[in-house]
Amino acid sequence: MGWTGEQSNVWANNSDANWSYYSSPGVSRAYRDNASLYIKDVAYDCIELQGDLTPAAVNVNVASGKELSFTGDGRLVGGTALHVDCGGTLVVDTANANTGNTVVTTSTLRVTRNGSLGSGSVTLNGATLEVLAADSAEARSVFAGDNANATIKLGVDMTISKGDSDAATAGALYTIGANHT
Repeated sequence: MGWTGEQSNVWANNSDANWSYYSSPGVSRAYRDNASLYIKDVAYDCIELQGDLTPAAVNVNVASGKELSFTGDGRLVGGTALHVDCGGTLVVDTANANTGNTVVTTSTLRVTRNGSLGSGSVTLNGATLEVLAADSAEARSVFAGDNANATIKLGVDMTISKGDSDAATAGALYTIGANHT
């Protein structure tokens, strides 16, 4: 399903018809759990999540120089995977409980609320992860993809530990401000 945002900026179960199937473009539909979702070229700068949402995967394409935010009291749950690419910034300001992995390619993922990343691993392919909430990246693996540089920026007190494998952090650049380790 693809995001249309025709009726509002709200993403909720069985709510506003802000999605369409690629097999029937132009026909707006309400969101249903377990769908694979594609969000691209949105008219809004934020999408408000309401309730527990369980898509199979969320693919977000934010154009270079643009920023899109997930906000609201809703959250991604279940095995939802998150994929971000196209050079822009996705700001996740929701407390998610998803277990799927996150892959960011040539883009920036900014997490601003505790639990924003869920509990899956994060892979950065020539991308940036900005952590602005204390436990957003707690107890998870963050990988630099094959032959890709990655940047991790911390805006909170946090310790980065190198894992058991050098490959898990190869190519990563940690940008750490004052009073951060």
